Amino acid sequence: MCLIIFKNKKNENVTIPVLEYHDFTTLLPESDPYDFEYINTPKSFEENIRVLLRHGFKPISFKDLYNALTRKKKLPKKPFIITFDDGYEGQYTLIYPIIKKYNIKVTMFVVTDLVGKRTDMAKYFGWDEAREMQSSGLVDICSHGKRHIAYDTIPIIQFKHEILQSFLLLDKNIGYNDLKIFAYPYGLYNQDMADILKQNGIDIQVTGLGLNNLNTIDFSNINRLNIPNNMTGEQIIRNNNL
Repeated sequence: MCLIIFKNKKNENVTIPVLEYHDFTTLLPESDPYDFEYINTPKSFEENIRVLLRHGFKPISFKDLYNALTRKKKLPKKPFIITFDDGYEGQYTLIYPIIKKYNIKVTMFVVTDLVGKRTDMAKYFGWDEAREMQSSGLVDICSHGKRHIAYDTIPIIQFKHEILQSFLLLDKNIGYNDLKIFAYPYGLYNQDMADILKQNGIDIQVTGLGLNNLNTIDFSNINRLNIPNNMTGEQIIRNNNL
């Protein structure tokens, strides 16, 4: 989650939590190499959403945020953004029903080479599921890259090609999205990478982890805070002084 504070005539001093989730399972394993930082249950996710809604927070999309700044659209008093990384199958089978139940807006960042695939570590939802969620009007399917790699370790021209290719695959399989949003795998990037994507029409770049207090938003550098399975909705609010 990141805290984005910006000022304009209609949205003065608005603080926006940005939540980040990954894989989901109904039953947690006894142990996890990442100490349960990147795996959640539907129960824990629904608890987070239910508590935030009860406290008056309202989910918005990145497009809502973008329009608030570029077109001076008004935001709700307590907006927050929900994101999911990687395109795991559980995001469709376990979480999409909760999204529909609460009628909330979310963003899912998919690795286009993994869509519909199964690896030794995970299974990913397919293009049919992606189209279904996108067409609901609740889910924005966006790019997490063509591959899930540390993009700051490859030549920048290759990086540009892969990211633009991922957006072409999204356009081909889901349909044109007028706002192009990219989330860096592992949050690894540098300024040259951010600049080249901005020059090539990427509207919003979601970078690393951290807390941001900004007078004006830099859409090429939006950070998030990962939400581990044991973090409650009350902790999200209390830990960040929301």
